[in-house]
Amino acid sequence: MRVCISRPLTVFRWHEVTVPLSRRASALVALLLVMLLGVVAPASAADPRSPSGSWSASTPSVIDTAQLATLEVREPGAQRAYDRDAFGPAWEDVDNNGCDTRNDILQRDLSRDELDADGCTLLSGTLKDPYTGEVIDFERSKGGSQIDIDHMIPLGAAWEAGASEWTDAKRLQYANDPLVLLAVDAGANRSKSDQTISEWEPTNEAVACQYGASWVEVAATYDLSISPADHETLTALAEQCR
Repeated sequence: MRVCISRPLTVFRWHEVTVPLSRRASALVALLLVMLLGVVAPASAADPRSPSGSWSASTPSVIDTAQLATLEVREPGAQRAYDRDAFGPAWEDVDNNGCDTRNDILQRDLSRDELDADGCTLLSGTLKDPYTGEVIDFERSKGGSQIDIDHMIPLGAAWEAGASEWTDAKRLQYANDPLVLLAVDAGANRSKSDQTISEWEPTNEAVACQYGASWVEVAATYDLSISPADHETLTALAEQCR
């Protein structure tokens, strides 16, 4: 027999049995469910718009302070003016897998809806854009202007931080290295341009720690210097992102 109460309490239903719960018991059940779901399915892995292996799903959210401590801190500068051509043609197939780098990153970062018969070209997919937090439904037939492939440390900034002294081969490697690259909203990428982390950060504050962690990893991997302002920003993020 069910009892009607003028102010309904939270009710737990199991098959056909109805059991009224106190508010405290209801809160405990909710907490246990959240803990269980957190263990079984982390948010990044559960979101089909952030595939396993994508930048959003695989980039750590804790800044490696040991790596940060190794970075040279100096004002940016180079003896020669920045030249995009020094990094080689855009989107080479440097790993010889038959697909250019842009399509490699699109396949990595977007949930794949349709792939061309060539096995490389993504015709449609969905991106949970890390920079804005918005969901982008990508369709190649509408043009490629929806999504850009961003260099975490932009090529112009990398040039000023040491890349001007690299060999052509190393610059080509950097420009096409998946570690350096992520698929993002085109407008956000163009807003970022060649700005460094002290000058520009994503509007999506949820990825601030990942953005800082990625910046440090790329700089350490390629022995790029950072400016005093960048060092201050990254140090503050490292404290915040523990």
